[in-house]
Amino acid sequence: MGLSKIDVPDQSASTAEFGDPSNPKEWKGPWVTLTKPSAIATIVKDINRKQYNQAQETRFGSGYLAETFGRRGDTPSAHQIINGTVPPACNMAPLLSETRRILSTIATPYPSVQDGTGQITQDEFIAAYTAVKESTSSSPSGRHVGHYKAAINDPTLAQLNSQRMSFPSIHGFALTAGNVSQISC
Repeated sequence: MGLSKIDVPDQSASTAEFGDPSNPKEWKGPWVTLTKPSAIATIVKDINRKQYNQAQETRFGSGYLAETFGRRGDTPSAHQIINGTVPPACNMAPLLSETRRILSTIATPYPSVQDGTGQITQDEFIAAYTAVKESTSSSPSGRHVGHYKAAINDPTLAQLNSQRMSFPSIHGFALTAGNVSQISC
């Protein structure tokens, strides 16, 4: 089942008062409902193209750093960063201090937590998701932030989520569908 309709800003109503119709989040003008499959596909492709190319103009999306680390992050320089060393070429390149800090942070190994100090409490989980906006991008888990926000209202769900989120820092690996069955308590 696909989209049967999509609402988009009415391009013909573009005025200073309504804002920019290419920025739907801030558009204050009228909307148009599209129902023709080809029109819906065109809009969805345009939105995806814009979203998936957001990083193109950043230092990691094009130019020296993009070439140094490659599209897949599988170059010798990328492996140096992953293994904890900023490549000498990056220290000599004309990079902003913020970019150097990002590279240094990426190269910093994660501490190994063995003593349980990585525990996220139920109260910390609730405080974090009380403060976060529902429109915030979700994690690689695929769960919408709204699921977590809903869980803060149920003590059992809040406790389960805080324990699940604590697992990687306490045990040193993240839960996946493939390794959950291998865990014994």
